[in-house]
Amino acid sequence: FIMLVHSLKLPLKRPALLKVTNLTLTLAIVIFVLIFAYLLRPDTYPLLRLASLLPIIWFSYRFGIVGAITSATLINALIIVEAIITDEPSNTYISQLFILANAITSMVLGAAITELKRKNVELKKINRALTKQLDQNSRLAAKMVTVQENERKHLSQELHDELGQNLTALKTDLAILSHISNEKTQTFVTTLKNNANAMYDSVYQLMHYLRPRELDELGLKKAVVQGRLKSLLNQANISYEVSFTLEQALSKEHEIAVYRICQEAVTNCIKHSNANSLTINIKSSEHFSELEIRDNGDSVKLTDNTGHYGLAFMQERSMALGGSFEIINDGGFTIKVKLPIKTVG
Repeated sequence: FIMLVHSLKLPLKRPALLKVTNLTLTLAIVIFVLIFAYLLRPDTYPLLRLASLLPIIWFSYRFGIVGAITSATLINALIIVEAIITDEPSNTYISQLFILANAITSMVLGAAITELKRKNVELKKINRALTKQLDQNSRLAAKMVTVQENERKHLSQELHDELGQNLTALKTDLAILSHISNEKTQTFVTTLKNNANAMYDSVYQLMHYLRPRELDELGLKKAVVQGRLKSLLNQANISYEVSFTLEQALSKEHEIAVYRICQEAVTNCIKHSNANSLTINIKSSEHFSELEIRDNGDSVKLTDNTGHYGLAFMQERSMALGGSFEIINDGGFTIKVKLPIKTVG
């Protein structure tokens, strides 16, 4: 009843009205049950007095030791008043037992609940600190990924502008030299041309690894569907299928993350799987982007020092953007990534 009166002072909003309604129903049900039981069996009156423990338990849960002592004091006062009014020796004896039981119950429950609430407050404080630290770590990881991509882009551009142009000039000079050289030096010039071509291919692959230019030039969809990933899989005789279901265009950092994960998954499929088909499914909603990469490999090639660095790399990419990363190895190898993203129009 005290809780109900206290709740009536709250602003009459939906949560307050719901609380008042619940308390009113609880009080009405308890009173109805007690009166009904007493009218049905008056001899159970001493047993019905056990209901005096309910407010003690309730107040202990809500207010700890203060609520337990307060409720026990009020209930024991009512028991004493009733014993004085009835003035029956048996009732006085029973009242003494209930007063003692209520006092012990209130002290034990109050102390236990107070300690539990104190621990709960400490845990909430620690949880807030950990959540704050996790947010800071996520922002730092995302920033590190952005810085890494910028450095890769810069290095790739430098390789293209400096080393790439020099190798192109070298190949041109060797082509001219092969036309003016005699038969004695022709074999040597041919070897130089082959070495220059191999160096150019290596530099091109390195530039693509550092920064896939097709992603900047073609966009995510064409880069994944028609780009180098398809070429690598075709060379390995692995069939390739891509499904795109994007409601809106993704932000640049998420496009890079999705492409990088696809790139690493394709590399792992070629090097460490016996699969002959690979499927990529990319879809996005208003708040999330989901990536699923699945192959039908039934075993893993026994290669030394694989280290699982590719999987760790993909997981780090996902975690840096606050996403989830899941691996399923059942009837093939499946990678599922879910990223909470902001889409751009």
